[in-house]
Amino acid sequence: AEIIQRMNTYHIDYCVVNNLTDDQIIEEYKQCDIVNFPSLEEGFGMPIIEGQAIGRLVITSDRLPMKDVAGNGAIIVDPEDIMSIRRGYEEALKVYDEIVRYGLENVKRFCLKKITKQYFMIYQKII
Repeated sequence: AEIIQRMNTYHIDYCVVNNLTDDQIIEEYKQCDIVNFPSLEEGFGMPIIEGQAIGRLVITSDRLPMKDVAGNGAIIVDPEDIMSIRRGYEEALKVYDEIVRYGLENVKRFCLKKITKQYFMIYQKII
């Protein structure tokens, strides 16, 4: 409630959506310019890969696993430092196209065929 009050005070446009289908999630990514994901803690960080796959610039945390998942395809910020996030946005305006290109390249690391092969190799070593 406090965050919504602040956004209203500063006239920040926002929307909250939930219970989306996969197609609706893709449309949400397509509608944005930047995927803002300065999370404090994640299991993996799918929004990073999803945003990169759609061709959007991603801003994410300097924490694991986010910075590893993002590779060179994101602006990395300290999620607890508002000035770091601000600098991330300022940098994004200067290097948007470059970071998007790196993000599209980074997504290839996570294609199903490649991940399946890696699991197969791990299982072979175990057996």
